[in-house]
Amino acid sequence: MLTYTGAGNCVVRATAAATSTYAVASTDVTFTITVPGTIGTSLSITSFVNDVGNSLTASGTAAYGTAGDSGNVTVVFCLANAFPCSSANTLLTKTVTVNTTNGAWTAQTGNVNKLIVWVQATQTRASGSLISSVRGPVTG
Repeated sequence: MLTYTGAGNCVVRATAAATSTYAVASTDVTFTITVPGTIGTSLSITSFVNDVGNSLTASGTAAYGTAGDSGNVTVVFCLANAFPCSSANTLLTKTVTVNTTNGAWTAQTGNVNKLIVWVQATQTRASGSLISSVRGPVTG
């Protein structure tokens, strides 16, 4: 049995005893141990801007690399700074994919015709949901 407690290289050496036919032989095998989830254990909106054609773009980073992290983020664009956003104030809800290498995600609306909007993101994890802080307002 082999147990590791952190990241790094692990070298395993197998040695065979000498016999009357064979000399002592050994071989080394090196494993690189990585610890997933040491980066990307939170959810944030890093940018919320008016984009081309009165569309809005929210982007950020999500938890990734740990068993139980959802590969998706749900982004709610809301017409009021009141979360959870009521159905009457929900402009758009988008589920977007999290980049498994760096945790990045991006969600974009279509033309929101100069509406004033706030945004919040949610990600489900085995240990409970992560909820970002609210960003905005941004006028589309």
